[in-house]
Amino acid sequence: MKINLIKNYYQNKQHLAANFNHSISMRGILKRKVKDEETYYKDFISKSGKTTTQECMDIINNHPYTINQCHITCDKERELYTDPTTLAKIAIGLKEYYDKLYDRNYTLVSIGTSPALIAEVMQNIGARVIFLPISDLRNMGDINHHPMRNIYPTYASRFENIDALMKYATKKGIAKKDAGKILILDYTNTGTSLDIMKKIIEERGDIPKENIVKRSLENDAKKVGEMGIVNITPASIRALQTDLANSNLSSLCNIPHFNYLEGFSNFRHYSNNEIMKKIDEYSTISGRSWALWVTCEAMRLLKLRQE
Repeated sequence: MKINLIKNYYQNKQHLAANFNHSISMRGILKRKVKDEETYYKDFISKSGKTTTQECMDIINNHPYTINQCHITCDKERELYTDPTTLAKIAIGLKEYYDKLYDRNYTLVSIGTSPALIAEVMQNIGARVIFLPISDLRNMGDINHHPMRNIYPTYASRFENIDALMKYATKKGIAKKDAGKILILDYTNTGTSLDIMKKIIEERGDIPKENIVKRSLENDAKKVGEMGIVNITPASIRALQTDLANSNLSSLCNIPHFNYLEGFSNFRHYSNNEIMKKIDEYSTISGRSWALWVTCEAMRLLKLRQE
């Protein structure tokens, strides 16, 4: 009897020790996993440039920690009246509207910072997008009926800025044969910036004028809601209009803010190629967090449609 008790004691002790060691081992694995996820998140958030479809899909499928951390970042820095789901719906609606309108044969040119977040999400769900970080074009004045350099000969440096962007646009494929319609997208108040950008692109001479189309983010978002392409309430459209008017979207994108007057003043000693590289590599924690969150929402909504 005593021998059996001793035997059972040692067996139970070994069992407990094994379970204890197993628990320590599992805790170690979990700690390593959390550490690995933290490392992945830090790498993602510190990357340069915009998010990609493949990157977002990988995070959605394999890295919930990163999604959660980006949610936390967005909640802390939330400056928007428009919620992420509505932004996702707008991106889906605009893409589907343009797909139908132009038979999927178009390149979206996102002008400045206001439309950049939504344009990035559109890119992540399949649209062709070129980002041009140029703002305040309306301050150039009326250039509709005159060659720009003849009107503003003393503004040579300002036109050098625009020339740098046009070379960047060329590099990104704005004049390729398969670029299709060139949709110039901007938040519009008076529409002057769109008029000027259309004139600038026309003066390149390598894109047919009939292929250059002005698009207003504010007007088109309202239109896709009214047409029922996506379910966007009038209140959501008003929230978007407020965010656009207050430039709230501008601070939450992966595009630098340059104006045609002074925005490039710190880049005078850089070559065009160096400026292009800096535009491509620009990103912020807020920009990457918001782009991931809204893209996740867009992919979720698109998946629900298929089910």
